[in-house]
Amino acid sequence: MPSSVGSIPDGGVRVARVVALLTGLAGFLLAVATPLLPVNQTTATVSWPQDGQTTSVEAPLISYLPLEVDASIPCTVFDDLPPEGGLIASTIPADSPDSQRFGLQVRSTGSEAEVLLRNVLVASQPLDAMSDCAEVRISVTKSHVSTEFTGLDDEPNIREGNLMPFMVGVFSELEGPAPEGLNITIEVDTRFTTTP
Repeated sequence: MPSSVGSIPDGGVRVARVVALLTGLAGFLLAVATPLLPVNQTTATVSWPQDGQTTSVEAPLISYLPLEVDASIPCTVFDDLPPEGGLIASTIPADSPDSQRFGLQVRSTGSEAEVLLRNVLVASQPLDAMSDCAEVRISVTKSHVSTEFTGLDDEPNIREGNLMPFMVGVFSELEGPAPEGLNITIEVDTRFTTTP
């Protein structure tokens, strides 16, 4: 019996089924393989001071919450601030209305050397005692904050919890060449900066 107009011959149906099966299988395999394909991830680190100067550094195009912050600050830099105090380093400009609420600040109040993190005073020492201090060490991760005034503290002061500061750069009221040993390193969260 002759086939009616518009009908597909038996051979054409078989070919269409095979093509549909193969493309469906290929689509499934590609969907499963996509998360396993290799990618290149760009990593970024902000270091301060730069070029041997204590000039503030802005980093406006990075993620606001870093992965890790490490700082080593010689205690002698507190002598470089005026008697009324000032800012050694901050991750948000001091004149920002939320700098203390969201940032990390290492500062002098005129009578105390303080490490303030997201509105929490995590460590402090009287300025009168800073002559016996070698350096302030700060380490911030997503699980804890460790601070130590070496020479004054018997061991690091560890506070559990995520107090990771917001970060738009490193800002300071220090001027001139950076003293030896002054270093702040911030590992930036670049998990979404990837290319196939």
